[in-house]
Amino acid sequence: MDIIFLRNIALYTFIGCYDWEQQKQSKLRLDLDIALPKNQALTEELEQTIDYESLLKKLQNALLTKRFALIETLAEYIAKIILEEFKAPWTKVAITKLGVLPERGQVGILIERGKK
Repeated sequence: MDIIFLRNIALYTFIGCYDWEQQKQSKLRLDLDIALPKNQALTEELEQTIDYESLLKKLQNALLTKRFALIETLAEYIAKIILEEFKAPWTKVAITKLGVLPERGQVGILIERGKK
């Protein structure tokens, strides 16, 4: 399996269960692994692969208008876009919510999803 990966992508969105969390955007770190459909790495055509520039623009625009309570829901949302709109057969989505536990470490989620 051939995989495109994107690491340490900074994104901002309204996320959290508490009212105060929904008052300002939170900074998130996004890490993605995206499997290429079979034989896509054998061509030089952008249309035949995952256009990660287009994917990041789509995510940034969507997260400016949507609100999420849980990072779990956000991870599912991102995975669905990758699988359905960008036609990837499999993806791994890791999201770290920055600044939530500054004295103790990080909080986040890691999911893997594939087409059925």
